Amino acid sequence: AETHFGLFDSVWAVPDVGTLAFTMLEVFDTESTLRDERAAKGKELLLNNFRWSHVATRLVSAAEKWAKMPVSIKPKVGWVTTWNIRCGIATYSDHLIKSIPTDVIIFANKMELSTETESETEEPYVLRCWEPDGGDDLDELAEAIEGHSLDTLIVQFNYGFFNFDKFAIFIERQLNAGKIVVLIMHATVDPENDPDKRLVGLKSILMGCHRILVHTTNDMNRLKAIGLVANVSLFPHGIIDYKSSVKDTQAATLPLSLERYRTVLQSFVGQKKKFRIASYGFFLPHKGLLELIESVALLHQSGKKVHLIMLNAEYPAKKSATLIQQAKEYITLLGLDDWILLSTDYLSDNESMRLLAEADLIVYPYQLTNESSSAAVRYGIATGKPVAVTPLPIFDDVADIVHTLSGHTPEKIARGISKVIDEIEGDSEEIQAKKLEAERWCAVHRYSVLGQRIYGMLQGLLSAR
Repeated sequence: AETHFGLFDSVWAVPDVGTLAFTMLEVFDTESTLRDERAAKGKELLLNNFRWSHVATRLVSAAEKWAKMPVSIKPKVGWVTTWNIRCGIATYSDHLIKSIPTDVIIFANKMELSTETESETEEPYVLRCWEPDGGDDLDELAEAIEGHSLDTLIVQFNYGFFNFDKFAIFIERQLNAGKIVVLIMHATVDPENDPDKRLVGLKSILMGCHRILVHTTNDMNRLKAIGLVANVSLFPHGIIDYKSSVKDTQAATLPLSLERYRTVLQSFVGQKKKFRIASYGFFLPHKGLLELIESVALLHQSGKKVHLIMLNAEYPAKKSATLIQQAKEYITLLGLDDWILLSTDYLSDNESMRLLAEADLIVYPYQLTNESSSAAVRYGIATGKPVAVTPLPIFDDVADIVHTLSGHTPEKIARGISKVIDEIEGDSEEIQAKKLEAERWCAVHRYSVLGQRIYGMLQGLLSAR
């Protein structure tokens, strides 16, 4: 809500103008005696229940009730998610679970460990028992969960993971078993070409869940439109805790996975020669990376000689490899080999943050996407460096702390970047204000904070039950 309170992730209902007008007309047409009678009842209600003394009594009573609650409530948590793969939801779950002060059993996707994980060693608390391709009947997953004495189940929901009919049966089975069920929904926009995946078809089972957590107010409104309100809560994406140091800026500490790029990196890391831009995230069509490459060429033509480091890992899909090859050819065609460094290795968070922190500006030139919010943009924000994004709903939840470009085309991206460069180099009031607001935003969106928040939520749900 845009209010003087300056709160993040707050929501207010928007009044329905038509309903308000109808009600005012109804009052106007009501006989004066009845109007006076209703007004008197309203006054009586306020005086009998809403004096300051009444409010204070209720607050004290609530505090006394909470003080008597057992502090030893410790949820036994199961977590259904992808795990140890190149997947944003897997990374999200990893960061959040590490910030929850209890042991968690992870019910993960099946896969070939030798080819897809970063390590051959699987954690002992991970059970691989479902296929995230939408074709699994989820019976093996349900049986694995029943093999543990859990009272709480958190499910990471994504459209592509589940067959909706099988998913409804699975959730109903967990609810009937008496478990607290919490869904974290990473998208709420129904796919256009798949009529079998409509959230309205899951309405009855979703109403039975104890909490549905979504990342944006747009998600909340989409669920409200199909009648889901009471159990829906706004739970923002988190950011990792990152602090730079003087030692981090030394070129000698370049990550080994980028050692072969050392010559070009010297122009980017540890030396301030030209303005430095970075991009980050998987190399996929909707990320707008080809448009960003062209925008760098346009910036050069306008006299702004910028360096660009593209920390965009290859996604395990053919379309990603094809796009990367196109990008390499495009960079050469535009004569930008000495100005653009393309790194498609899958870097650790520390390596990524280390390099992003060297940039003067981090750009997310996304094109159209149905994703609710961006995890990648939070890496840029966490560095404390200025961040620029294209005007898309996926960035609505961070709009107050980033710089929004005027459009999605290479020309508009280039003009927007040029404007932000001028503001950064002039240390404008907007740059200073965005920086302060971003620092305040980061303080309440760290995974360490959100982990405690979701854990408290689970304790509260168990206590209420």
